[in-house]
Amino acid sequence: MSFPDLPMGSEAYYIYIDAENREITAENPASFNGKRIGVNKGSI
Repeated sequence: MSFPDLPMGSEAYYIYIDAENREITAENPASFNGKRIGVNKGSI
């Protein structure tokens, strides 16, 4: 049986925004409503 070196079933996501952007805040998830979030081509 093979055991992985890293924990299984955990994921991390990062969203970067311009420091001047005051529309989107981590404290208010609803501030993401109507926004588009892009990903890198070929990512899973």
